[in-house]
Amino acid sequence: MREVFVLDRQVVHRGKDFFGRKAWIQLKPRFRGGPNTWSWKASYTTGGTHEIRPEIVRTRGHRTELTDGKRNLSVFEHVGPLRFFPLVGDLEITATSWPPYDGRAIGLWSAVKPACRVEAVDVPLYTVAKPVWHEYKKMRGGQKAFTQILPADSDELVLDITRSFSGIGTYQKTFHFPNSRLLEEVCMAKTLGNPDWLYYLSSALSAVSNWPHHKSVLWPQENETADLLRGIVWHAALDTLGSLNLLCRDGYFIGRVTSVCSGHEGDTGAVMKANQCLVRV
Repeated sequence: MREVFVLDRQVVHRGKDFFGRKAWIQLKPRFRGGPNTWSWKASYTTGGTHEIRPEIVRTRGHRTELTDGKRNLSVFEHVGPLRFFPLVGDLEITATSWPPYDGRAIGLWSAVKPACRVEAVDVPLYTVAKPVWHEYKKMRGGQKAFTQILPADSDELVLDITRSFSGIGTYQKTFHFPNSRLLEEVCMAKTLGNPDWLYYLSSALSAVSNWPHHKSVLWPQENETADLLRGIVWHAALDTLGSLNLLCRDGYFIGRVTSVCSGHEGDTGAVMKANQCLVRV
């Protein structure tokens, strides 16, 4: 038995996307007592409903997105982590192509949590049958960069996240899930503001337009080195959980994941390989 959050009613979270445009995302339970699968409905008017699996995910720059070839749901890495509270149930997600998003995931969870009940249930557990990894061809941060997924040796998901930057330093943190309080902290982690010129553009837009997210971004210009490194690692944990959502199937993924100077490419690459050797515990 595992303590989980079960969505009892439909939730519509409205706000601004990362470009300041009106946006929304809806999560609704489909069948009480049905399988704990998450699905994406690409459009209310056309197209079908797709089970959220690695086959419908792609990386685009600094984000991942769901796609059916015509429509997309961007920044899924900030939606998928909710699974690890754990949030279970047969859920259907519908959204604008960019959901409400300010660089963090806490806004969505704050909307979803009040619509949930907490109970203890049996949840299927999945892991990999053998180690898998995705390694970058080039060094990153002066280190060999990779994401590795190992079979579970407990009923936890353990994340070892390391980020290193030449001339700045290295930061490492180990996260153990499920842990709803810890995950709420992870969901509050801000995305890194980069490159440098974006800081000045963001400041100007915040002053003269409807771009509302300047204070929700981790700006190097406003943070000490130690705080900057910590924030980058915590946000990397959030992004990694978003990719691992794809391995949960109708339950919860467990195992040990090591991410060293990796990113969406490394996480998604490792998940694609893990999907080929996924087993139920």
